[in-house]
Amino acid sequence: MAKIIMENMEFYGFHGHYAEEQLTGGRYGVDIVIDTNDPRAIDTDDLNDTIDYSAIYGVVRREMAVPSKLIEHLTGRILRSVRESIGDAGKITVKVSKLSPPVGGKMESFSVVLEG
Repeated sequence: MAKIIMENMEFYGFHGHYAEEQLTGGRYGVDIVIDTNDPRAIDTDDLNDTIDYSAIYGVVRREMAVPSKLIEHLTGRILRSVRESIGDAGKITVKVSKLSPPVGGKMESFSVVLEG
């Protein structure tokens, strides 16, 4: 088994329940872990035998551009879209973090993690 891990992708998005969040936007971090049982690329050194992480980045960027009121919804959309783009490669874990969320005090981030 192999894990493909994409960490600390950062985006600016207009997600949030409150009108101000939807208007001004904010910074978000995304991490993705893809478990795969197909280690052919270890031997072949061929991109066609693995998951193209630049294509996955494009999927995430596309979903981040579509506003959501809830980070749970956004995370679910990313998980479904990544699954659709790679098929049945194994378990996928997606973590979306709202960086410096508006909670009335200092907080580094708020995150939602989904697996599927």
